[in-house]
Amino acid sequence: MVHIVCETSTKKRVSSCLSTLETFLMQDEPIVASMVVVEKKGVTEGAENVISAIKSIMGITDLKTISEHANLSEMGMNSMTAVEVKQTLERDCEVLLSIKEIRNITFAKLKERLSKEASDPAAPSLPPRDNIFFAHFRTEEESKIPLKQLESLAKKEDEAPLAIFLPGIEGVAESMGSLANKLKAHVECVQYANNASDLEAFVQSLPELIPHVENHFNLVAYSYGCVVALELASILEIRGLIGKIILIDGAPEMLKDLIKMQLPPEDEVEASLETAALFSLITPYVPLGATVAHRKTVRKLRTLEERVEYILEMTPEIIPYSKEYQKQVSIAACARAKAAYNYEVKFPKLKSEVTLIKPNESSLVNYEKDYQLQKLCEKPVRVHTVEGTHTTIVQNPVVADYINKIINN
Repeated sequence: MVHIVCETSTKKRVSSCLSTLETFLMQDEPIVASMVVVEKKGVTEGAENVISAIKSIMGITDLKTISEHANLSEMGMNSMTAVEVKQTLERDCEVLLSIKEIRNITFAKLKERLSKEASDPAAPSLPPRDNIFFAHFRTEEESKIPLKQLESLAKKEDEAPLAIFLPGIEGVAESMGSLANKLKAHVECVQYANNASDLEAFVQSLPELIPHVENHFNLVAYSYGCVVALELASILEIRGLIGKIILIDGAPEMLKDLIKMQLPPEDEVEASLETAALFSLITPYVPLGATVAHRKTVRKLRTLEERVEYILEMTPEIIPYSKEYQKQVSIAACARAKAAYNYEVKFPKLKSEVTLIKPNESSLVNYEKDYQLQKLCEKPVRVHTVEGTHTTIVQNPVVADYINKIINN
């Protein structure tokens, strides 16, 4: 039997990789892969041990030869080492970071964070992670407005195109407010914060919400709203309308894969989906480090109602919303997360013009450039890449510039 030991996943020359691959392919004996899991250590056992482990993963032998203030991606981190670092932090320290955060963090910031975790276990564990789930809680009364007008550069009396906004999974207009402020168009945003209706039934009701949209439509959607926008466009096209669809970092298959990245592989999908959505709801109000011990417990509960009740018990009383409203929003967010995960395209290819605007920093590595949208459209899908992440892209003024050019053309 041939024994080959791989100590790290540092970068190798292509010739070295091909030589090793040939060695594997030429073997007559079976090939077995194994991994020895390091004994779990708490953060309190010292940040230096974890830093040393990360240095080893990245093949750094002497930290003095590099700048502690350079981010890990600048030190040669690739997708494989990023995953190893992520697993090390989660396994040894219960520190949860996204791949994007790991790429951008420095050793100095990591030391500071680990030391803070050790001295204060209840402290927040880094800024909120990128995900598609929840970003904004807003007033109960405003959330009940199904179609809300947003301030833009177009005055009420101006002749300007109308843009219909479809927000992310949080379903509130405020998440799109900064983008609307930069548009030379009248803007109306569909809201569905506490709407737990079936996705298909909800979209079927939308044309009645926008009867004033005639002949031509402009749909601007973000994240989960992109699925709603595509479905709505298909209905409007059947009714004889043609328009422009602008998708901001969202598409059916892309959202499914983004959600999968946030789910523990060993758990039941529905329970994991609901748990991920619910904990994202309370992230702005409860330190991430304080929720770690509760996630497994919530996943093991039998029903969504039980999970919601458990989460509501964790939320502080200072949240300025009634428990009933929090419950409605929680159930609705879970419904939308499951709808996006289980969504299957059934409509014919769209005739309208589709544009995808996506960030240059994505958790999805080596993903299709058009997020697999071309197979849903008759016309070529236009793709623009701007600076940002899934969370920050809406605030980028370049996005507004692209939208202005498209809908005012």
